[in-house]
Amino acid sequence: THGLIALSAYLALRYIANTPWAKDIDHGRQFTSAVGPTSDFLKREMSKSSLRPTLPRKNDAMFSIRYDGENYGSINRFMDYHPGNLRLDSIIGHFHGNMRALPTSVQECIVQTILGEMKQEDRRILVQTGDGGWTVMNPS
Repeated sequence: THGLIALSAYLALRYIANTPWAKDIDHGRQFTSAVGPTSDFLKREMSKSSLRPTLPRKNDAMFSIRYDGENYGSINRFMDYHPGNLRLDSIIGHFHGNMRALPTSVQECIVQTILGEMKQEDRRILVQTGDGGWTVMNPS
């Protein structure tokens, strides 16, 4: 009778191991993002970064590639209410107007001012990697 139980368990495990779900896990595809880094900006930042993973803190501003899909319902607004993102939005809010119309040197000065204020407040700017982790954005 123990042999029958062992045989049943072996057959069940073998069946499960051959399912598409198990094969995805074996090939490292199960927990990857279905939504790739669609933004050219995020692709550039991810390529500049050393991609050393970090854990987000409450005061960090976070740019996500996984929470911005139109089909996610209310979850796609999750980042709008993160405390670090709210603070970054308030800092950026001081610079009203169309920045693209400004000379490049002025745009760079504004960006450096924003980054300086974030750094002074011990806030990092994080970008989400393709596997869902977080890494510090390279400010250069």
